[in-house]
Amino acid sequence: MSFDRVFKLYDRIAITGAPQCGKTTLAKTITDRPVLHSDDFKHLAWSDASQVMADKANAIEGPLIVEGVAVPRALRKGMKIDAVILLTQPKLAPEKRDPVRWKHQVAMGKGVMKVLREWRANNPRIPVYAEPFPGERIGQNIADDDPNELEHEA
Repeated sequence: MSFDRVFKLYDRIAITGAPQCGKTTLAKTITDRPVLHSDDFKHLAWSDASQVMADKANAIEGPLIVEGVAVPRALRKGMKIDAVILLTQPKLAPEKRDPVRWKHQVAMGKGVMKVLREWRANNPRIPVYAEPFPGERIGQNIADDDPNELEHEA
């Protein structure tokens, strides 16, 4: 299933993944509903940012996009969505990556996946559509797969 199809099928969609995977870029293509960016809350403490994001999202009735690395934590704190898009492929070419910054981005990506896996274990009916891992087709609904399959090394 293409991500365009996901946007047509579901009203409230969360877009998440590691840094530099295209979350904000994908969200910018959406013009038919409001978008909340987790970067808009990064001035807050780590835990507060995801709680405020969840509260703001839940206060909006109807269609909505939420995107960013804080999305899994906001989901864990009760943010209501209909589907998740998981971006897994870094968009920055390896030769353009700052090695020190990249190390931190990989670590953040692992944290995103850990929290998303924990959330998904308690919310198995909410579909998660991911970019392809090796051997998968794009937009595969991984909601019925083993939660451990969410692991992805950047």
